[in-house]
Amino acid sequence: MANSDESSGRNVPKENKQPFKVSKYKQFLYNKDTPGKLVASEYIGGIATSTFTFLKTANPPELPAEKAYPLGKLNIFVGQT
Repeated sequence: MANSDESSGRNVPKENKQPFKVSKYKQFLYNKDTPGKLVASEYIGGIATSTFTFLKTANPPELPAEKAYPLGKLNIFVGQT
Protein backbone atom coordinates (compact mmCIF):
# COMPACT_ATOMS: atom_id res chain seq x y z
CA MET A 1 0.00 0.00 0.00
CA ALA A 2 1.33 3.44 -0.91
CA ASN A 3 1.50 6.05 1.80
CA SER A 4 1.53 9.75 0.97
CA ASP A 5 4.93 11.35 0.54
CA GLU A 6 4.11 13.76 3.37
CA SER A 7 3.36 10.95 5.83
CA SER A 8 5.97 8.40 4.77
CA GLY A 9 9.16 8.04 6.72
CA ARG A 10 10.42 6.62 9.96
CA ASN A 11 9.58 9.64 12.13
CA VAL A 12 5.84 9.56 11.37
CA PRO A 13 3.75 7.43 13.76
CA LYS A 14 1.74 4.63 12.17
CA GLU A 15 -1.60 6.20 13.09
CA ASN A 16 -0.61 9.43 11.22
CA LYS A 17 0.28 7.74 7.93
CA GLN A 18 -2.09 8.39 5.00
CA PRO A 19 -2.59 5.31 2.81
CA PHE A 20 -3.85 5.72 -0.76
CA LYS A 21 -7.55 4.84 -0.87
CA VAL A 22 -9.09 5.87 -4.19
CA SER A 23 -12.60 6.16 -2.72
CA LYS A 24 -11.40 8.76 -0.21
CA TYR A 25 -10.30 11.32 -2.82
CA LYS A 26 -12.43 13.36 -5.26
CA GLN A 27 -9.73 15.09 -7.32
CA PHE A 28 -6.54 13.68 -8.85
CA LEU A 29 -3.82 15.76 -10.49
CA TYR A 30 -1.06 14.35 -12.67
CA ASN A 31 1.82 16.23 -14.29
CA LYS A 32 3.82 14.70 -17.15
CA ASP A 33 6.94 16.47 -15.87
CA THR A 34 6.86 14.39 -12.67
CA PRO A 35 5.97 10.85 -13.81
CA GLY A 36 4.79 8.50 -11.09
CA LYS A 37 3.60 11.30 -8.79
CA LEU A 38 -0.10 11.78 -8.14
CA VAL A 39 -1.56 14.67 -6.15
CA ALA A 40 -4.92 13.81 -4.58
CA SER A 41 -7.44 15.99 -2.79
CA GLU A 42 -10.41 14.94 -0.67
CA TYR A 43 -12.46 17.80 -2.14
CA ILE A 44 -12.54 19.27 -5.65
CA GLY A 45 -10.46 22.42 -5.48
CA GLY A 46 -9.53 21.61 -1.88
CA ILE A 47 -6.59 23.28 -0.19
CA ALA A 48 -5.28 20.17 1.56
CA THR A 49 -3.61 17.72 -0.82
CA SER A 50 -1.59 14.53 -0.51
CA THR A 51 1.15 13.45 -2.91
CA PHE A 52 1.65 9.76 -3.71
CA THR A 53 4.57 8.17 -5.54
CA PHE A 54 3.72 5.10 -7.60
CA LEU A 55 6.70 4.97 -9.95
CA LYS A 56 9.81 3.16 -8.80
CA THR A 57 11.87 3.81 -11.95
CA ALA A 58 12.19 6.66 -14.46
CA ASN A 59 12.02 4.30 -17.44
CA PRO A 60 8.66 4.12 -19.24
CA PRO A 61 7.04 0.67 -19.47
CA GLU A 62 7.63 -1.44 -22.56
CA LEU A 63 4.53 -1.59 -24.72
CA PRO A 64 3.58 -4.57 -26.91
CA ALA A 65 4.59 -4.31 -30.56
CA GLU A 66 1.53 -6.02 -32.06
CA LYS A 67 -2.07 -4.86 -31.81
CA ALA A 68 -4.48 -6.66 -29.51
CA TYR A 69 -7.16 -6.50 -32.24
CA PRO A 70 -5.37 -6.63 -35.60
CA LEU A 71 -8.50 -5.85 -37.63
CA GLY A 72 -9.18 -2.77 -35.53
CA LYS A 73 -12.54 -4.05 -34.34
CA LEU A 74 -13.71 -6.16 -31.45
CA ASN A 75 -16.47 -8.61 -32.22
CA ILE A 76 -19.15 -8.58 -29.55
CA PHE A 77 -21.68 -11.37 -29.61
CA VAL A 78 -25.19 -10.26 -28.74
CA GLY A 79 -27.33 -13.30 -28.06
CA GLN A 80 -31.07 -13.70 -28.08
CA THR A 81 -32.72 -13.47 -24.68
